[in-house]
Amino acid sequence: MNGLHRLSGLKRLLPNVIGLTVYGPADGEAGATAFEVELPHARLLLGLTTEAWRGFSGEGSLLSALAGPEVTEHAALVSALLAFEPVIDVERLRLESGLTTAEVESGLAVLAASGRVGWDVRARAHFHRELPDDTERVTRDNPRVTGARRLIAQHRVERGTELGEWLVHAGTRAEPATYTVRSADGESRCTCTWHLTGGTGRGPCKHVLAVQLMMKEIR
Repeated sequence: MNGLHRLSGLKRLLPNVIGLTVYGPADGEAGATAFEVELPHARLLLGLTTEAWRGFSGEGSLLSALAGPEVTEHAALVSALLAFEPVIDVERLRLESGLTTAEVESGLAVLAASGRVGWDVRARAHFHRELPDDTERVTRDNPRVTGARRLIAQHRVERGTELGEWLVHAGTRAEPATYTVRSADGESRCTCTWHLTGGTGRGPCKHVLAVQLMMKEIR
């Protein structure tokens, strides 16, 4: 991983550290990494993106959950049921909200992106917290979500001629461009520059997100 100098923030804690746990991709590939130092009465987690110049919003792990058309409404309902739990019980939220598990998780994704829900990597569960909230910032910080919704609204996504193939007309009148999105074995690939240069390491491109939205609408 590049940019390990970012760990310098832990230097002051070294005399008090009694344990260290490192979290990263299970397959050993490059990805976001978290360093958790254990102190006598607390734990501190420091997360690092793959590159020092990349922010966590660029990792794209939440984009698919954020792209749904009703995620804001789901987030508002889930938020009303939270009670500062150290471990959020998704099943309880499902039963009390009347939402599906996927809808609860999409709502939690919005709350996580806006800072009102955190993720405990050790417990592998969300926890409730309250930070200054701006729901519109979630969209502003994730332009691929905005782009995908715009493509759907402008009817620029259609089925291709082959099974699992979609065509996304994302160009302008001056520079028309059509990208092909193919889905197989649970993965989607696009012919756009974003996907060709970054693969899935930075999350889905706006064309893949648009296809995912379209598939949800026609189910």
